[in-house]
Amino acid sequence: MKIKTTLVYLSFIVIPLLACKKGTPEVGSACENDGEASCKDDKTMISCEEGKWHEVSCKGPKGCAETDTLANCDMSNGVAGEPCGTEESYACSTDGKTLLKCAETKWQLESACKGPKGCDSSGPTADCDNTIAEMSDVCSDDGDLACSKDGKAVLKCQGKKMTQDEACGDGTTCKVEGNTLGCQ
Repeated sequence: MKIKTTLVYLSFIVIPLLACKKGTPEVGSACENDGEASCKDDKTMISCEEGKWHEVSCKGPKGCAETDTLANCDMSNGVAGEPCGTEESYACSTDGKTLLKCAETKWQLESACKGPKGCDSSGPTADCDNTIAEMSDVCSDDGDLACSKDGKAVLKCQGKKMTQDEACGDGTTCKVEGNTLGCQ
């Protein structure tokens, strides 16, 4: 039984600053030097990737910041549907209730984090407490178990959605104690 999902994420993208700034490049327009970047604003970076300018959301607490030679983008937090920078990286939603995954250049919902610890991206990993869930919540690992929010059932991740695995009988409720989760 998996109680907590720990996935590595890239907290910062650090890339060379545009050598000569002549205003903010237009997203989708051609660029010549892959890896160059600049901050569009304090929460958005523009970077040159594969010959085109791309936008990257920098919703972590450090946002987007520039030094004399580098642009730094804190991607430890994000918003589903917004642009992300590194495929297969992970972050917590800005409200701390969802784990996000960077796929197809956008932050995608990966798992609900409704347990008491929520989603925490303050360290080198994004930690998702998925011990509490509701029916049909998005989940990442088939077979993961969680207690329903009302404690009346054990839920199981199947096909990336939480479904009922077991109803708790009279006088019992679903509880999480240490590494044990079930009707007690």
